[in-house]
Amino acid sequence: MVYGYIRVSTNQQDIQMQVTGLLKAGVLKENIFSDILSGRNLMRPNLQRLLSLIKAGDKVMVWKLDRLGRSIQDLIFILGFFKDKQVEFSSLHENIDTTTPAGKLTFHIFSAIAEFEREIIRLRVRHGLSAAKDRGVQLGRPSAISPQTVLQLNADFLAGVEISQLMLKYDISRAGVYRYRVRYLKEKNDGV
Repeated sequence: MVYGYIRVSTNQQDIQMQVTGLLKAGVLKENIFSDILSGRNLMRPNLQRLLSLIKAGDKVMVWKLDRLGRSIQDLIFILGFFKDKQVEFSSLHENIDTTTPAGKLTFHIFSAIAEFEREIIRLRVRHGLSAAKDRGVQLGRPSAISPQTVLQLNADFLAGVEISQLMLKYDISRAGVYRYRVRYLKEKNDGV
């Protein structure tokens, strides 16, 4: 199935040029989805409807690339979505058609940029976490019990108190008892 997507930002803008272009390219009028919203917002009702309908083997056509998305991140996201769904894409104005070798190259370039961007974000997150850790920021979920309580729990454990009794006394799960036991042993071995 071949679908078309058109978008204008305001009611004062004319969609006829986009409609005519898509019709000439072979898109049936009933398969054209349109929104009257800014391209900065991906939550456009008819774009979302189109994205939920497409399936492998379909093709989505736009008159011009900026009708689909205004930012490179949005375009990368949408084109990646098409690739994942095995949906072909064509932009009439820019002569991008993923059924041609040049169009496939363009599609792969968009995919490579998306992957690069994801890797940059991952690196930033890792560096941010490392910097926070170096500043002494406690990462992760806060402990359910205090360090003093961990010492008491381990003293009870070494005294032979049953796991089920420790669970009740300290209001933690069985896994929690063992987690605090391991933490205690690690800190003891590390000399903390």
